[in-house]
Formats: sequence, structure tokens, C-alpha cells
Amino acid sequence: MDENCFYAATIKEKVVAYAIAYIQRRLDTTKNMICLYEIGTLKSYRKMGIAKK
Repeated sequence: MDENCFYAATIKEKVVAYAIAYIQRRLDTTKNMICLYEIGTLKSYRKMGIAKK
């Protein structure tokens, strides 16, 4: 399992949004937690639900 994740949303091969996350191992349970570090969307592509997806 990768501990760091980078996701990109593209429209017509252009990156319009991204998310950076990491997986944190927890001490109180065997389940891991995904922590979103940063989410960004180009201004002209906001309010379209891209980051939500």
C-alpha cells in the first residue's frame, strides 16, 4: 500500500484539479485513516463538483 497519494482530474488532457493525501496508520484500531492534505481546482473550473468527485 502506498502511503502518499496524488490524484489529478483532467478535462481534455488538461489537469484542472488535484488532491494530495496520505495514509496514516492508527494505534487505536487496525483500520488506516486517509488524510487529505491539499485539494486544488483551477479557478475557471470551480463550482462544477470536480473536487467533490
